[in-house]
Amino acid sequence: MNAPADETLKEIQAALQANPHTMTAQLARQHKVPETVVVGCLPDAMRTSVPADDFKAVWTELTAWEKITFIVMNPGIVSETVGQLPPGEIGGPMFNYHDKGNPIGGHFRITELGSIWLVAKPMKTSETLSVRFFDKEGHRICAVYAGRGEDRQLLPSVKEKFAALRARYAGNGAAD
Repeated sequence: MNAPADETLKEIQAALQANPHTMTAQLARQHKVPETVVVGCLPDAMRTSVPADDFKAVWTELTAWEKITFIVMNPGIVSETVGQLPPGEIGGPMFNYHDKGNPIGGHFRITELGSIWLVAKPMKTSETLSVRFFDKEGHRICAVYAGRGEDRQLLPSVKEKFAALRARYAGNGAAD
């Protein structure tokens, strides 16, 4: 992935400062850069980088979250599934995640994983906490968002687990 021009980075940082609610994917499209570039421009308090090699450990942590929203998006669709993240096993180039009766399941091509980011940022009128998985080109593969209760507030148990995961990787703000 080629590094964007300093002017582009400054424009992205200015846009995020002016409106921190802006979706990172939206800014990436506007500036014609991979989404990881935009995530890397978030203030340190909003982002933490996790080594891609820690994928299995991070996924295992996420399976303990009480409730999540699993999001897969591409230019033609945003698919959201609410539930609990199932456990998985590595099989060749894939990480296969399934759990009987769980609507979340599939095959993650971990050989394409380039980076993992923990993101805490405002969205519209509420706080969002997410773990985002990106390919080697900097495009989002999927994201796991912290679950919410009936009152649309983040679940305290999930919020605590996100904070613990983030504390483990504190100091990893910059891109890998």
